[in-house]
Amino acid sequence: MSSPNSNSSSKCGTLDAINSTSFDPDQYMHLLVHRSNLEGLLQRHVEMAAEIKNLDTDLQIMKSNIVGMEANMEQLLEKIMSVRSRSAGVNTRLFEKREHATFFVKFWHQLIRRISIDFFPSCWELPLPCSLLCLPSLSSYANIHVPLYSC
Repeated sequence: MSSPNSNSSSKCGTLDAINSTSFDPDQYMHLLVHRSNLEGLLQRHVEMAAEIKNLDTDLQIMKSNIVGMEANMEQLLEKIMSVRSRSAGVNTRLFEKREHATFFVKFWHQLIRRISIDFFPSCWELPLPCSLLCLPSLSSYANIHVPLYSC
């Protein structure tokens, strides 16, 4: 039969097992006490205390970084919301001007079409490419007289 010491050393035979997923603290302490002298135990205590302090410092730094990131995210969200509201405001202010511009573009297209039909009615009866060929040149526009209408 195997003794409890051999059983414990077969489960966790080294002191490096502290980082394993099957870590057993009682077994670790048993091995640590039996394999180390007092000076080694004190040295290990100092090392572990320093490691704990470093881990605590790292956790505090991570915590402050997370808090800082949360603050940055809040500022980013505020800026996004500000840009969004300003964009909506610009859209609203330009909507009326855009409507006027669209109206005038449609008006000018209709006016040009009416003038073209009135002065060049035969061009509109032909297919499109031929109608473009029968349009007068720029020099012939000098002879066109459009009466002025006054209200």
